Amino acid sequence: MSILACAAVALALQEPQNDLNTASLYARQGQDAAKPKEDNAQQGAGESAAPTSGLGELDSKLEDFAREFESGWNVNVLGYLKFGVVGSDTERQLQGNNDLVGLSLTAARLWVDAEIEGWNLRFGLRGEEHTGLGYFGLAGTADELRLFEIVATREFNENIRVQAGRIRTPFVQTALWDDNQLLFFERSFLGEDWDAFTEGAALNVRLGPLEGWLSVQDGVDREGSSVALTGRGMLHLGAPRGAMHINEGPYDSTDELAVTLAAAAFFDTETDDVSAQSIEAYASVRPFWFSGELVDNGPGLGDLYSWGVTGAMMLTDEFSIQARVENFDRDDGTDVYRVGFTHYLEGHDVKWHMEYADADSNAPLANLGTVTIGAQFSF
Repeated sequence: MSILACAAVALALQEPQNDLNTASLYARQGQDAAKPKEDNAQQGAGESAAPTSGLGELDSKLEDFAREFESGWNVNVLGYLKFGVVGSDTERQLQGNNDLVGLSLTAARLWVDAEIEGWNLRFGLRGEEHTGLGYFGLAGTADELRLFEIVATREFNENIRVQAGRIRTPFVQTALWDDNQLLFFERSFLGEDWDAFTEGAALNVRLGPLEGWLSVQDGVDREGSSVALTGRGMLHLGAPRGAMHINEGPYDSTDELAVTLAAAAFFDTETDDVSAQSIEAYASVRPFWFSGELVDNGPGLGDLYSWGVTGAMMLTDEFSIQARVENFDRDDGTDVYRVGFTHYLEGHDVKWHMEYADADSNAPLANLGTVTIGAQFSF
């Protein structure tokens, strides 16, 4: 009989309880086992001792299972929802509809994290078709829940860790933050462009103020015939992670000046056209935070030369204002200007945004102004 089957039988034989808490169940079993047993000889004539060997074996297996679970696994479930209202008075035709005002589900995520024998396992589910580019009038839409991230991470010490599975490409930081860690309601265009998960493995090494990433992933053909290699180096000054905080923006900034400089290179072994390079800089000292990024994608990745700069300031412990300018030098020559306001109700777990974006582009569908009001709830 399996351990789970034994557990079901044992629970069925228990006296009715007020709860199904496993820890309480084992505690009660331990208390019962500590009570002195009555001598069978003191029982009335003709009575025989009830058979206990079967239940005793079940109790023993349950206790072994509890010890194994508590010592080997640590499971945590977390996630978040992001809702936004995107509006524009710019007349344009988008997917057969001129009305650009409406509520949308920008992001729905659920993660299951587990730890066992020094490994951290993460399974990520997402419930939106895409996160949207509200500043281009492309709002996110809900979709079926699907698996998008499967990662096993092992930290050998505080300086070395490895990842394997379906992982993000460690190319540019704005693509590595999750959607609930962003300064604006939506990530930068460069971050959105590189926010993708592919199968592979990555090594992360830290040596004092230096940090490096090296990843080997499936190539852009997604058929296993090529390999994509990414190398990224960072210099952190003033803090262990410099100005590259856990979350994007000034909310996590300290009173000490911190700076991070980074550069990365990506190329596919199948063709020389599929390559890219990036340069980044971050600086923070409370209440300020600044960032800049530049990416040069080769012809195989859209032939896109683009850059963006961001500045933000905490007005109080709960309110921030921010501004961002982005430029995409391709055939359409697009510029995007964004200003925003964020209210942190429970840090980055519960917050809401109000933003205005103006896009100036030779591409008609990208030439518009939008207002976004969004909210985020994490659990």
